[in-house]
Amino acid sequence: MRIMEKTIIRNQDWKEIVNKFFFEQCNPYLGIGYRHGFLRSVFVLLRTLYRPDKKLHDPSNEIKSHRTIAFVFFLNEYLAATKNKKRVQIDKIIFLDLHNLKFVRKYLSGTSFVQNIIKFIIKTLKIKGIKYYNRLTYPLLSWLLYNALIRILSQVQKLNIVTTNMQHPLSLACAQAAVDTGHSSFFCEHATTPRAVVQPNNIYHRYFVNFPHTKKMLIQMGVKKSIILCKHKSLIYKTKKLRKPIKNVGICINELDSLSSIVDISCIFLEEKFRLFFRVHDSDSRHHDLEQLALKQKIGFSSARKTKINTFLKQIDLVVVGNSNVLADAIIANKKTIYYWAGDPSLFDYYGLVEYYNVPNACNTNVLVNLLKKNFF
Repeated sequence: MRIMEKTIIRNQDWKEIVNKFFFEQCNPYLGIGYRHGFLRSVFVLLRTLYRPDKKLHDPSNEIKSHRTIAFVFFLNEYLAATKNKKRVQIDKIIFLDLHNLKFVRKYLSGTSFVQNIIKFIIKTLKIKGIKYYNRLTYPLLSWLLYNALIRILSQVQKLNIVTTNMQHPLSLACAQAAVDTGHSSFFCEHATTPRAVVQPNNIYHRYFVNFPHTKKMLIQMGVKKSIILCKHKSLIYKTKKLRKPIKNVGICINELDSLSSIVDISCIFLEEKFRLFFRVHDSDSRHHDLEQLALKQKIGFSSARKTKINTFLKQIDLVVVGNSNVLADAIIANKKTIYYWAGDPSLFDYYGLVEYYNVPNACNTNVLVNLLKKNFF
């Protein structure tokens, strides 16, 4: 797809755009954090585009004065871009506030702004169905951001646009706008990339990934080997038997983990008198409930928003984690780890890390107990 500022978008292009921007929330696992509702959509759109308590952040001047620019929306993306600044040769990191995109209105003023909203809503309902009227928030924001960036990027010379998220619609809007205005689009991995987030219509000219198994996966999915640069080319996870002394056990939790499985495995370690710690992902809606459970059971509690993963890992002897990028962090740190997943069997080893690095694993509490007894109970 190549859409310049004045190009008429054909029906097949509209289908690609709509499906791209709805990709994440349409996936039952990737979209678990999305909240639906028509009034909620209206509120978020108004708050983001007309927020009176925030200054207008216009990134156009920053874009014009640099050659390689990273667009980020979340803290973990910013940290990844900062960490890879030298590797990807990033000149400028632009942190766009997903709750303050008022600059979009500056470039889509008056009739153009309203027309873009109406067009996207009509095309969405036609392509996705009437039930999607209450899911428009971030896809519509992404469409508006895309059009604003088209106008900005079409006025500057050749750039490299870096994004660190292959699934969030706002990141995809930045990447697509770069491609459709003749610039280069780079993907820099902020976390481990599972197969499920790779869309068939790839829009990246270069991939900067962390793991050799990710490179292998991308090649199998049709990405040219020559455009994939791998950071840890010969990373080896030393799968030594778990031995004493292990005193501190960290259970890393996100919304994919069921509360019942968390309680079950917690009981196992508490019965064996280990010091137990929870680390909860910052987007987990059960944050308060898990904190109360930890308080009741005298379990240490840590929020991913407040504590960096490397800081957390330093105080932990054994990490128990499911489908979370923490598994990758533990492998890099060569931390003793058990992958535990008692959910949908089709999601077992979601990131492909368990098989590739031979990580000890369990799919229920019986298997977990046997694994622990065999190794260090």
